[in-house]
Amino acid sequence: MGVIKEGKVSGLIPSNEGFAVHYPGYPSSTSRAIQTLGGTESILKARSSQSNKLELYFRPEDPYSHPVSGELRSCHNMRAFHQMQAFS
Repeated sequence: MGVIKEGKVSGLIPSNEGFAVHYPGYPSSTSRAIQTLGGTESILKARSSQSNKLELYFRPEDPYSHPVSGELRSCHNMRAFHQMQAFS
């Protein structure tokens, strides 16, 4: 649990794993971004398989659209900072 001391929060972050996808563009919605990546099944499959390739289809409804491939990279030094402001 976090502790608040002198206006600052400190504590341990749980050891759960997470992952992020760096999407190369500005999708119209989150669901559209997931659809162009092949759906949640494809994202989870790419994360858990040995090949670790994720394909992005800019036009998933077009059968002639060729995918752009991405690879999984591990990162062990990610930090998250959160700053809160008090409103009076």
